Amino acid sequence: MQKPYVEHLNVVKQILRYVVGTKDIALKYSKLPSFILSRFSDSDYGVDRDDRKSTSPYVFSIGLGVISWASKK
Repeated sequence: MQKPYVEHLNVVKQILRYVVGTKDIALKYSKLPSFILSRFSDSDYGVDRDDRKSTSPYVFSIGLGVISWASKK
């Protein structure tokens, strides 16, 4: 913040262009009787035969809409 460079200004411009270009994209959730936060997860312990690493995916949802997900090794 004290010594911004041209690269910093370019990154800020890129972020603003992205925000302006995606302002109409949104997740819409309707009010449902079962508007509950849920988490689903699974574990796969060392089944990958190449590297023997486990996989642990998860999904967070509210009602019928997914809000976050990931799968890590």
